[in-house]
Amino acid sequence: MLERGMPGAGVLAGQLAQSPPALPDRVKVWLACDAHRDHLEGYLASRGFPVVVTALDVVADVVPDRA
Repeated sequence: MLERGMPGAGVLAGQLAQSPPALPDRVKVWLACDAHRDHLEGYLASRGFPVVVTALDVVADVVPDRA
């Protein structure tokens, strides 16, 4: 597992793949520890970004629309 270099940060446990509505063919990947993954997912979803949460070893190259 990867660890962040900041004191108090958790071990990276998952990734969130996000697709901006203006650029639906692109996927941006965010890494997060368990303690922050839900917050980041909620933050992105509240702004209308489709989000897929996966394990670190899973590649999300497509994010479905929020339809």
